[in-house]
Amino acid sequence: MKPETDSSLPPRIGPYRILGVLGEGSQGRVYRAEQDSPRREVALKVLRRGARLAEDRFRREIALLARLEHPGIARLYAAGEAELTDGGVSWFAMELVTGRTLADHAQGLDLRGRLALVAAIGHAVHHAHVRGVVHRDLKPANILVDPEGQPKVLDFGMAHAALADETRMTAAGQVLGTIAYMPPEALFGESEQADARGDIYSLGVIAYELLSGQLPYPDLSRSSLVDAIRRVRGSGPRPLGEVLPAARGDVETIVMKALAPELGQRYATAAEFASDIERHLAGQAIAARPPTPGYLLGLFVRRHRLVSALALALVLAVIGGAAVSLRYALAERGARQQAEQRAEELAAVNGFLHDSLTGADPFRTRGRELTVRELLDGARQSLETNASLPPAALASLYEAIGGTYTAIGENATAAALIGAGRARLASALPADSLAARDLQRADLAARYADGKSAELLDAAAALLASWPDQPRAPVAEQRARLLAMKLYAGLLAELSRYDEALPLIREAGLRAHAVLPAQDVLIYQLGQDEVSVLRFMGRGQDSKLAARKLLAEEDAALGKNHPLTFAARHEMAWIAQEEGQYEEAEQAVTALIADLEAVYGRGHYATQHSLNLLGLVRIRQGRYLEAETICREAADTNAERLGANHPETLAARANLATALYRQDKLVEAEAMYRANIRSHQETGHGEQSDAVVTRNNLARLLATAGRLQEAEQVYLETLAIIRKVMGEAHPHYSVVSSNFGETLYLQKRYAEARTRIEEARPKLLAAMGPESPFVKTATERLLKIYAALGLKAEAEKLERAVQAGQ
Repeated sequence: MKPETDSSLPPRIGPYRILGVLGEGSQGRVYRAEQDSPRREVALKVLRRGARLAEDRFRREIALLARLEHPGIARLYAAGEAELTDGGVSWFAMELVTGRTLADHAQGLDLRGRLALVAAIGHAVHHAHVRGVVHRDLKPANILVDPEGQPKVLDFGMAHAALADETRMTAAGQVLGTIAYMPPEALFGESEQADARGDIYSLGVIAYELLSGQLPYPDLSRSSLVDAIRRVRGSGPRPLGEVLPAARGDVETIVMKALAPELGQRYATAAEFASDIERHLAGQAIAARPPTPGYLLGLFVRRHRLVSALALALVLAVIGGAAVSLRYALAERGARQQAEQRAEELAAVNGFLHDSLTGADPFRTRGRELTVRELLDGARQSLETNASLPPAALASLYEAIGGTYTAIGENATAAALIGAGRARLASALPADSLAARDLQRADLAARYADGKSAELLDAAAALLASWPDQPRAPVAEQRARLLAMKLYAGLLAELSRYDEALPLIREAGLRAHAVLPAQDVLIYQLGQDEVSVLRFMGRGQDSKLAARKLLAEEDAALGKNHPLTFAARHEMAWIAQEEGQYEEAEQAVTALIADLEAVYGRGHYATQHSLNLLGLVRIRQGRYLEAETICREAADTNAERLGANHPETLAARANLATALYRQDKLVEAEAMYRANIRSHQETGHGEQSDAVVTRNNLARLLATAGRLQEAEQVYLETLAIIRKVMGEAHPHYSVVSSNFGETLYLQKRYAEARTRIEEARPKLLAAMGPESPFVKTATERLLKIYAALGLKAEAEKLERAVQAGQ
């Protein structure tokens, strides 16, 4: 860094005081600077205005960095423009990483430590990839390691958006990057083939160098571009095990797979690369396998077409002579063949998705950006007419595209597509194959997301029962079975069979932690399911502790804008409102809605789900007119997008009815409650939690209207349902019993009312704590009853208990 006394340094740029220079290029500088509020040092990247292409790249870097929030990527803080004495500049401020270079840090690590470091870098790169950002210039110079040992990926100045080819800053045939770390397709100027797997190649180069101390092509860093192309096309790098004997076996297989010259032979994602390293470190079998002889032969043919024709007869003779020996070797290599077949299927899937999602027709789009729905519709049409892919690859694609429809709220489309896929592939896939079972699971999950849970339980149970539990099965198969366990547990919970659902979720969670990579989202999905079931069971404190722990883990591992992080934030806001912390709940859910809307849009079901929660908070706060407006939007939007009888629609409509009821709009509210109850019954959900809440609210409305006998009848029916499905220990039973006690009080049946509420209040206190509005309401009701019965001593005793927090 240049000294602070350098007279060329401006004193300030924007809100930052300049301390020194970290780096300098032809078009700008990176300064070390200090921000006043919050007080911290930052890296301030500054670009002088004038060069159009450079300015476009600078803006692109800002836009891409704004997507990223990961401990392994330097964070963007702010961006803007400023006027200096010699002209205007654009700037952005980001996290200042103080640490050592990758090479310096690695000097103090053994082989395992270096592998763990590479895996951490891989997870950071994967975070960028899943948010649509491809780095394109990964190399040790762009990675620092902080004092805690966390690697930080820097300099996204050459990155592009992975699914937006029309906005790339690189012309066809243009070569950008550092030659020694550049994937072959980029080196050859084949930009139409470049995708995130180019970064995986660069990760392989970094790993090779970090482990062995030399580059895969040692002379490449000193070569011209023409010589480099000739060298890479001429032959592959030396196997890592020849350079570093300690790496022979799995480590060599992992690194050389990342360095495969052809895209389809590399890892499909950076997460798979990192996870294979972690599996090796944990003593587990890795997913990668060495290249097959057929692949190596094909690669030789493509590199040496003239020589290959002359050698073909000799090759065929060798193959014929080896046939008998191979027959016996195949039995021992069964597991390897399965892995190779799976890799071929994945390559086919990746190729199809790449062609479908990046091959947008420019005449159809006319230069505008395609929507996700348009891309999916195009991929769906291609899938339905594709006759060249193997059945297992087709099954994976039906699941992937259908799952993406579900992710954008198009549940009916997802269910129809996956159902069609099952019908199409029924005769092509063996019933006991992984592909057939996983597609059946995906079909059930899509229909569940479309609101059809009651009719699916038996099918989900049968699927799980028929799926052998094999702890030594490949990770992919174990993960697929865990998804089936998750689905069955979710259906049980949907039907309020929480005592059966919770142990199954916990068992699946333990297995997921044992066999899956640390950042696999399934681990966090199962954690989310546990939080929800604990809340539904009325175990508020357990749910709150689990949710807080889960949110911290997800925020660190997945980033603040990941769907699972959003879901955990929603749970925390829900728990706050249940505990009566309405201001805390309001702040949490309002911030959540703003973030959801920025990521997904206003109409997305996740945004509307949290909007409905905000409506409930407004009801609890007594702001009924605001609640009506909010809940009406959620009900109408969900009805249009998800259907009139979808659980999300019914939940929003129930809150809307309550907002109307609280404003004495009793006729409209009653009609809405009764319509909801009919919908629950028609869809087989008449005894689930939401239906119980709606019945309870209808009874309260009837009591308010003075129709006490009708209210009593609805209360008794509701209590019978809870007793049958959830048990009398469930908080729902105590809440409804307390409300029923109020109706008995209004009928001057004081003794019966006293019995009801005296039984309910201690259970509510134990489940929800003394600050719960349900506990406070039960206390007020008991005091009224004691006054009506003249029980002064009992009232004073209750008041002392309240003061003591009991």
